[in-house]
Amino acid sequence: MASWDRAPRPVRCIAWAAVGVVIVCLIIVSVAVTLAAVLALARASQQASGVWGKLCAKIGYVPTVSRRTRREDSLAASVVELLGTYQVPLRTSAVRVLLTASGRAATAERLSALAGYERLDYERTRMPPRLCSAVAPDGQAVTPRWWALGTWRLARRVLTPEAKTIWVAVAAERLCRHLAEQGSPVDETVSSLAIGMVAEVVPDRYFEVPEAGDDWWQLRDLLIQRRPAVLHGLDSPTPGQHEAEDALRGSELSPLELYFGRRATPAGT
Repeated sequence: MASWDRAPRPVRCIAWAAVGVVIVCLIIVSVAVTLAAVLALARASQQASGVWGKLCAKIGYVPTVSRRTRREDSLAASVVELLGTYQVPLRTSAVRVLLTASGRAATAERLSALAGYERLDYERTRMPPRLCSAVAPDGQAVTPRWWALGTWRLARRVLTPEAKTIWVAVAAERLCRHLAEQGSPVDETVSSLAIGMVAEVVPDRYFEVPEAGDDWWQLRDLLIQRRPAVLHGLDSPTPGQHEAEDALRGSELSPLELYFGRRATPAGT
């Protein structure tokens, strides 16, 4: 220490500067090593995520959170909302017209793809589907498809002749009321759909497309006179639906087939 104190002042300054440079270099090296470790960890995590994703796709696993995470304006959400409004199963053609008129892209191809996804989603998760289909009394799939909510009981989705008339009458009543409240102008495809529904329920009358809201109210009143049940008991199955439900539950059909209908077996197989 004594010799250090006796060293010339310039020498001591140079020595301290050298020590400072060494310390700065050590700090820089430490930071560089830390950054390199962080980048390596991030790269390894990304690679592991990619491997996990490929593995999930291979084994058919879908994380629960991502399964139900969809945009509010998705086609599935639009169909769910539509069925919630009408409270009866709706034909694919009606769903397409009503959603298209409201500004949503609902082509036949997109609806078919949605139906396929809902079926596949149920096969993967076994969670009740948001959307399913009406089924025939023997469990066969109905063509063309009638859309239904997965939360509805089986009997409510059985397509019998009586149930079909009720479904169409309910949809027609609600659509006529909507058009009456909406006033002019009325989308041509929607008004044609409504007139077709009314004529299906009341086949002995001739109908023209109404030009004013009062005319739509009159059509609604006619539907109520012919089918008073359109105003109540929509969740109460008919006797025929009850009977079909009991038979279907006692059959060998799988839950998947009870939700979406049994597909026809190709001839010769």
